[in-house]
Amino acid sequence: MKKRLLTKLSFCFLIILVYQYGCTEFDDFKKYIPDGEIIYTSKVDSVMTYPGNNRIKLSWINKDLRISKYVISWNNNQDYVSVNVDESLSIKDTISTFISDIEESDYEFTIISYDNDNNKSVKSFFSGKVYGENYRKTLMNRGVKIAKTFVGSNLTNIEWHNPSPNEVGIEMIYTSHNDVEVTKYLPQTESITSITDYKEGTPFKFRTLYLPEPIAIDTFYTDYEIYEAPTLTYQQLDKSKFRAVFLPGDANDAWGWVLSNLWDNNVGTGFHTSDLGMPIFFTIDLGVNAILREIRTWQRLDYDQVYQRGNIKNFEIWGSNNPSIDGSFDSWTKLIDCTSYKPSSGTGITEEDVTYASAGELYVFPLETPSIRYIRFKILEAWWPDMKYVNVMELDLKGILIE
Repeated sequence: MKKRLLTKLSFCFLIILVYQYGCTEFDDFKKYIPDGEIIYTSKVDSVMTYPGNNRIKLSWINKDLRISKYVISWNNNQDYVSVNVDESLSIKDTISTFISDIEESDYEFTIISYDNDNNKSVKSFFSGKVYGENYRKTLMNRGVKIAKTFVGSNLTNIEWHNPSPNEVGIEMIYTSHNDVEVTKYLPQTESITSITDYKEGTPFKFRTLYLPEPIAIDTFYTDYEIYEAPTLTYQQLDKSKFRAVFLPGDANDAWGWVLSNLWDNNVGTGFHTSDLGMPIFFTIDLGVNAILREIRTWQRLDYDQVYQRGNIKNFEIWGSNNPSIDGSFDSWTKLIDCTSYKPSSGTGITEEDVTYASAGELYVFPLETPSIRYIRFKILEAWWPDMKYVNVMELDLKGILIE
C-alpha cells in the first residue's frame, strides 16, 4: 500500500517539474518576440487578370472574414492600390477591382491582405498584361473584296475578305436612301453584307473591332476606312419566275431540248428549235416587269458546234407588256440588235474562240429601254447561213426591277 502511494506522488512531482520547465522555456522564447505573437491573415491563392486598354481588371476569392483590405503593388512596389473589403462580404465571395491609367506593358504584381489590426498575409505574386495604342496600331481593317449597288433597287451587297485572328466584327456607317446616316454592326462570321436601304452613289466607311484576348475587357478599333461608292450594277432577274410562252409563229422544240432549258442554270442543256427556216421566233415571260440592262447568252460549246451550225449569229430582242395573241408584232417594241462576236477571223476555231464563248456573250441594252415583262427573240441568222434551226444553251438577264 505504501509502495503504491509513493509511486503516485512521484508521478505528480514529475508532471509539476515538466510544466515548470516548459513555462520557463516558453517565457525565455517570448523575449525574442517583444511585440507578441505574429498573426497572419489568409494569403490570396490566385488572381485572375483581364487585360484592357490601359487598364486591367483583377479578381480573386475572399477566404478570410478578418480581412479589411488588400494592397496590390507593381513596378517594384513603386505603384500600388488599396482595395477595401465590404463588411457584408462572405467567405468565397469574389472581389474585383480595376487598375486604370496604367501604361501598356507586361506586369508582375503582388497582393497582400490586411485585417483591422494591420496583421497581414504572406505576399502572393501574379502577372498580367495591359494593352494600349502600340497594340492598336498593329491592327488592320478587314478588306472589301467587292461592293456592288444594284441600280434602282436600293440594294447593296458588300463581300468581305476573311477575318483576322482576334477580330470580333466590323462597324460600318452608310447613308440610307432617306439621307439618314446609319451605323451597322457586322459579326465576325459575316462574309457578305446585304443592305436594302443604301443610297446609290454614296460612299461608306468602316472600322474593324478586335479583342486582344478572349477575356479582354476592352474592344480595340482600327481607324475608319472610307470606301468610295460601290460599283453600280444591275440585279439579275430571278429565272425561277421565267415561263415559256408559245405564240402563233413561234418555234417548237426538237430532240427534247425544250425552251425552259434556257433558264435551268446549266450550259450543258439548251433549247433546240425545229427546222423552220429564218427568221425563227420564241417568247419568254420574265415573271416581273423590268428595265433590261444586260443579257448574256451561251452557245453550244461542243468543238464541232462552237461558232458553227445552229448557234445564233444575228438576232433581235423585242419587248412587250401585253403581247398580241395573234403572234403579230403590233404590241412589241424592238429593244436591241445583237451580233455574236468571234475573236478570231476566218472559218477555223481557236482556243481563244472557245474561251470567249464559254464565258457567254454579253449584250447591253440601250439606256432608253422601256420597262417590259415579255421578251421575244427574232433569230435572223445562224453561224451556218443555210441552217433552218437554231440552238441556245442558257441565258442570264439583268436589269432594274419595276414594282
